[in-house]
Amino acid sequence: MLVGGYHGKWLRPEVAAAAAASRAGLSAVGGDLGAGIILPLPAGICALSEVSRVATYLAAQSSGQCGPCRLGLPNTARALAALTSGRGNRDTLELLQRTARFVSGRGACGHPDGTSRFVLSALATFSEEIDEHLATGSCGRPVRRVFPLPDEPNENRLRVDWTRCSGHGLCAHAAPNLVTMDGNGYPVVADAPIADWFHSEARRAVRACPALAVRLNR
Repeated sequence: MLVGGYHGKWLRPEVAAAAAASRAGLSAVGGDLGAGIILPLPAGICALSEVSRVATYLAAQSSGQCGPCRLGLPNTARALAALTSGRGNRDTLELLQRTARFVSGRGACGHPDGTSRFVLSALATFSEEIDEHLATGSCGRPVRRVFPLPDEPNENRLRVDWTRCSGHGLCAHAAPNLVTMDGNGYPVVADAPIADWFHSEARRAVRACPALAVRLNR
């Protein structure tokens, strides 16, 4: 159960069931009532996919005026997406933990603090599911997209045409904040909107590809 909204913390069912629905009661069990929003997560679905969806949304909800929002939150969202899709490893998890901790207390507002709290709480609460994703690439539970988020506008995203890609790696050099390389030397891009401050970097990745495999599409 998520208490406090998207800047809140996660509680296991048995803990949430025994807690008093008050600021003091939830604080006593490690929760945070925050905005007063309580969201139960249905049983039997991929919890990590919901965490990743929300983190991607939160990373886009900033003006990109300070380091934690400009770099830290997008990097956090990409690492979560990699773990969810089975492309992550223990190094990805370690990077995610470091990045989420780093942004806390360093921003010009409370947005990175709340996002860090949400992500770090999820990593602790869903540690067993994360281990399943690391071991086999998936927890085997369906992705339902149950948590409410605004409809995504038609924003630009980086796409890779796999019929053209030859693994040159130039896109990753041109856009290190948007493209990473997998163990076989092929690009990995998050299926997430490109923040305004990364548009020029995305265009560099497109221009750098000699095979014309990287595109910026809506």
